[in-house]
Amino acid sequence: MRVRGSTCALVISSLLLSAACSRQGHPPLTVSSAGEPTYAARYPDGLTIQRGWFAEYETSVQSSLEEMQGYPDALEGADPEIVLEIVTAADAAGRSSAYAARFAEAERIDRFFHEEKGEVGKQLAGSVRYAVKQKGAGDEVVDAAGSAAVYGLERAVAKRLEERTRALNEAHRSLEEHEEALGKANVEKLQNQIDTISRASYLVHVGMIELRRDLEARVAEGSEVRATLDRNIDELRARAEDTARTDKQRALAQKRLAVVQAARERLDAELEGAEAGLAEMEQRERQLQEDYSKALDELKRRLRERADSSTPQ
Repeated sequence: MRVRGSTCALVISSLLLSAACSRQGHPPLTVSSAGEPTYAARYPDGLTIQRGWFAEYETSVQSSLEEMQGYPDALEGADPEIVLEIVTAADAAGRSSAYAARFAEAERIDRFFHEEKGEVGKQLAGSVRYAVKQKGAGDEVVDAAGSAAVYGLERAVAKRLEERTRALNEAHRSLEEHEEALGKANVEKLQNQIDTISRASYLVHVGMIELRRDLEARVAEGSEVRATLDRNIDELRARAEDTARTDKQRALAQKRLAVVQAARERLDAELEGAEAGLAEMEQRERQLQEDYSKALDELKRRLRERADSSTPQ
């Protein structure tokens, strides 16, 4: 689940933190940035990104529900009662505050890394290639070393994010306790099944709802953002035409004016799209919650059925 636009992603993350503080009963620690030109210029992109995230969450959950249908048959000789215990814990983990906070943290890091991977990778590869070349390596080795370093970093980041998220998932703790009884092959499969169930549970019970609420808060800033853009356009136009300013200052004003004008041109359409999206998001959330609940109940039913059939009469 990745969306481009790291600057907007960081702005949105700040909004999520502020909203989280409010929901916990504390006054927000920050104030709206709607009156700031820098924020206002990125505001249309922010609306687009959040709507994109919602669609990504929706697609991820639907894919997870399809996968869950084959979970019982994927395991070989696993005690269904133990598996049922683990599945129940995986669902509960998705609703827990510790897992939710860690999942959100991992998602922000993952988004940032993949949005900035090109620039980060270029700098990393350049440093590695320089060091290897200084040791007298040939061009082929130098290029291979740089590419390997970037690939290794990507794998390492993904692995550590996975491990950090699993560390706060009680289902993985339960799985660890039953490793010997389940067998290595089933343990590896159940690790992935736990991740999928917990992620889907988090998205339908926490992630999508928080995202919708935060989008509502952003849409509420629309009027102030519009006024900020209009005001800044007038200010920048005046600076660009002010002959008392240096050529560099006027060029900078002209450059910023183009960005702000582009944002203003997009603003009304993006706001209209966001408002229309909000009108149906809650219904889409409820439908996914129902679909998830049915899929989970069916998975548990099949596991109970297997447990009953394996119990000596």
